[in-house]
Formats: sequence, C-alpha cells, structure tokens
Amino acid sequence: MKGILAGVHLSNFLSVRAFIGKWIGIVVGLAGGLSFGRQGAFVHTTCIWCHQLATRINYFKDIATNYQTRIAMYQAAICAGTVVTFGAPIGGVLFAMELTSTYFMVGTLLKCLLCSLSAIIVYFMMHSLPFIRPPDHTNFEDIGINHELIFVIILGVLSAKIAVLFNHILLKIIFLRVKVKNPFISNRWKWCSTVIIFISIIGFPINYMHFSEKNIGNMFFSSHKDLSDFIHHGKYRALININ
Repeated sequence: MKGILAGVHLSNFLSVRAFIGKWIGIVVGLAGGLSFGRQGAFVHTTCIWCHQLATRINYFKDIATNYQTRIAMYQAAICAGTVVTFGAPIGGVLFAMELTSTYFMVGTLLKCLLCSLSAIIVYFMMHSLPFIRPPDHTNFEDIGINHELIFVIILGVLSAKIAVLFNHILLKIIFLRVKVKNPFISNRWKWCSTVIIFISIIGFPINYMHFSEKNIGNMFFSSHKDLSDFIHHGKYRALININ
C-alpha cells in the first residue's frame, strides 16, 4: 500500500481475486493454527474494498477519477484495517500517518478519524453478538522491579536477534528462488505444498505448536490464578501433559 500511495502501479493488487485469495488465506491459516500477522492482511482487504467501491459503484465515481481523493480514501481504509485488527481507533490514525508519512495529507486527518470511529463502533457492535467471541483482555498486576526484569530483557534481545535472523534467511530464500531457475521451486503450488508439509512435520510432534497464537498469548499474559483456571478447565492439558 505504501508503494501505491507513492504512485507505483501494481497490477491486480487491489483486484477482487486478490481479496478472495487474501481472505481465504487468512481464514484457513488461522483455522489451521498458523502464527502470522493479521494487520497487513486486514489493511490490504479494506483497501481492496475501498478501491472496488470507488470503481464499481457510480455514486463513488468521483473518488475513482480524482487522484487526491482516492489516496485520501486509501489512507482512511488503512485506518479501518488497523482498527479491526487491534480495536484501536487512535492507533489506526497514527499508523496511517506513520505508513504514509512522506505522502500524508493533513486534510485527510479528519477523514481518517471519522473512519476509525465508524470502524470501532461496528467492531464493538459485532462483538456484542452472541456467536462472535470477543477478544480476551489482559489484566496486568502491579509491576515490581525484581530479578525477573533481567530475564525479560534477555528474552527481548534474543527474540529480536531471532527475528532479524529469520528475515535474513527468508530474504536469501526469496532471492535464491529468483536466481535458481528450477521448475519445482518456481511453481507456486509445489513450493507452498512443500512449505506446508515441512512446517507440519516440525510442528505436529510438539504439543505447544497445536495452540493458536491467541491462546498462547493469553496464556503468556495471564496471572497464576488465570493459568490455573485454564488448566482446571482443560484448555492447556496437552501443553503440560496432564492426564
């Protein structure tokens, strides 16, 4: 989206096919327990909705033909995508400003804020429905300075180093696929199937890998009492091997 806001034309990036593929990928990935960021996917899908409404409905034709107005609507759509991901309307506006800092128009600020407020209202209305489970909110205890702070800092540094190493390896693999003209790794279906099988072989024997990222996050940020409740109700029996 930052490239599009900068004026770069990306073919089919905001097409209906991209929306269907992105949405099916999100649903199937989350249902399968994969851990991946939803913010980029939601921002992409909201921008696709914005683009399709502007180009397919005659009432919004003025938006599609006016470049500045269309960019402003894209920025508002970015806010909406951030809101539905984190439920943070102010954070959505700030993220849109950060993402498009070089090209952000001050006159768009009010539009972004109104879009974020509308999105958060729909967000809470949908989560009030009985068949939609609202996200769990973390209740933090009073933070005390003790020896555990040192281990938290060490964990943060190690996590950052591992993330940098992962991105470096992933970048090397991407360039290797481009450089090596192999029909197997160049075929997207064969490549995706290989990655899926590889991840499944590694993750299936580990009980910890069976939980979704949301359940793992709730467990990490829960107090001892909440964790004991989880164990009592059987949500994490497989994790700690309780029969």
